[in-house]
Amino acid sequence: MKNVMKFKGYTAHIDYNDDERLFPGHIAGIDDTVGFHADAVEGLRHAFREAVDDRLEACSRIGKTPGKPIPGRSYFASVRTCTAGWHWRPHRRARA
Repeated sequence: MKNVMKFKGYTAHIDYNDDERLFPGHIAGIDDTVGFHADAVEGLRHAFREAVDDRLEACSRIGKTPGKPIPGRSYFASVRTCTAGWHWRPHRRARA
């Protein structure tokens, strides 16, 4: 089973943190670090869509072309942000 969601051509990788009972996720294949989380699937869907829309809006606001997702790009390949005043950090993965 793949733990992914898709929206506007972007893919999110989803984990589950049992200690915090949260589903942390991150947008994969982009040159920014964008994370989100929720405690239920519907909230997670909403948070992911909001994260994509917020990123696109922020990039537009500062005049950066957000570009399309880069297939196969590692989540940790780059930690640049296009967001003025915002910095998204990756969520720690739950330990097995």
